[in-house]
Amino acid sequence: MASGSGERARLLALTRELILTRGVIGLSLSELARGIGSNNRMLLYHFGSLDELLGAAIDDILGGTVLLDRLAELLSAPGSAVDFNARS
Repeated sequence: MASGSGERARLLALTRELILTRGVIGLSLSELARGIGSNNRMLLYHFGSLDELLGAAIDDILGGTVLLDRLAELLSAPGSAVDFNARS
């Protein structure tokens, strides 16, 4: 079984990825739990509320390099603006 802090970090990382692909508008705790393969009780145990979990995930996204890494990944993909400009 995962340690408490390790499980919390895992759930936070999964939530971050779900937010980056789906967004947060209209996201319920149940939908989030299903989307990351967890359940409401586990998320509430580790974060206290949906707002706390979303806040932590968004802080993690904005405070780290996640957005920059994702942007670099998108821009380096074939057919991206960077690829197009390189051929011009």
